[in-house]
Amino acid sequence: MKKLLILFSLLLFPFICIKAQDTLFLSTGDTMTAFVKQVGIREITVRTARDINSAEIVFRKSEVYRIHFESGTRLIISEMKGKKASTNHEFNSRKSCFSVEIFSLPTNDLCIGYAHFLKNGNALEFKLARIGIGNSDVEDYGRTEATGWFAKAGYRYSALSQGKLQTFGVPFLKAELTYSNFTTQDETYNAGALQLLYGTGIVLGSRLFLEAYGGIGLSYINLSHEKRYQYYVDYMGNTITYPYYVNDRSYYYGFSDIGDGHFTFAISGGVTLGFAF
Repeated sequence: MKKLLILFSLLLFPFICIKAQDTLFLSTGDTMTAFVKQVGIREITVRTARDINSAEIVFRKSEVYRIHFESGTRLIISEMKGKKASTNHEFNSRKSCFSVEIFSLPTNDLCIGYAHFLKNGNALEFKLARIGIGNSDVEDYGRTEATGWFAKAGYRYSALSQGKLQTFGVPFLKAELTYSNFTTQDETYNAGALQLLYGTGIVLGSRLFLEAYGGIGLSYINLSHEKRYQYYVDYMGNTITYPYYVNDRSYYYGFSDIGDGHFTFAISGGVTLGFAF
């Protein structure tokens, strides 16, 4: 019987050793089990196994807020970071959000957005806006009115943090397609743009977040009633008529253009307030 107990203990010992590891609590809200080699002034070095020849990982001290050693000792690096990590972990567990463009009303529209995060941490985003709600002074100092709508659709790639894709509060890249249709007086505008945007955000609580973004791309502008006719008399006395285009507009709701003609460069930017769920 005693031999069986000794044999059982020998078989169980390696699993106990493997399980007995140090636990690092990261500022992203994640945890990691490893073997802490050194806690320095600015960095923390850990091994992936007990073997001194095993791979090492170096964390900035700002990336770790608490360590639980296998001996039972606890090292608290920052309580404030721990609270923030808890909030970030709860926040990033949410997969959808609604948002509103903060500066949409001052630019004469109301823009509402929806985003759904995929399993890989990236997201599909959609925005829809009603033009003509808000500050009409953007249209020829209020002498004309604009009515219409615009829509946006984009794919968002979230930046890596500790090797894991996070949803909110981190930098991101987004490929976005915009289409707007609106009328001012007797002119109807159809405009589209394809842009690459860069943005970042901060988490304000367990559900609220704030994001700012900006980017550049290409646009196509089509304007009805934009064709005008110019007349002149040549040296033989013949009257020559030729069409030309008049469009001194640069803001097309959802983006602005740079240049003249149908194909131009597009720029856009904004700040959004979001609610995650």
